[in-house]
Amino acid sequence: MWHGVSSGLYETTAEWIRDGVAAGRMTVTDPDATAAVLLASLTYYRILHALIGKVPGDVSEDAFLTAWIDHAIATLCGGR
Repeated sequence: MWHGVSSGLYETTAEWIRDGVAAGRMTVTDPDATAAVLLASLTYYRILHALIGKVPGDVSEDAFLTAWIDHAIATLCGGR
């Protein structure tokens, strides 16, 4: 399952980030690690909810996604 679903998503995201860096649209030191951190943080919310019925910080899904988007923009574009 990991190879068929998840690893492809991580590699596709890392490739998208590498392309953004090459085009000067993103400022990321390590596209592979950045993809891993962004995707892991995004999926963790749902996984934790499914496993124990709680979410990180007890924040709403909307608040979590808004913060995730803000963080992703700052990470990928240096706050632009």
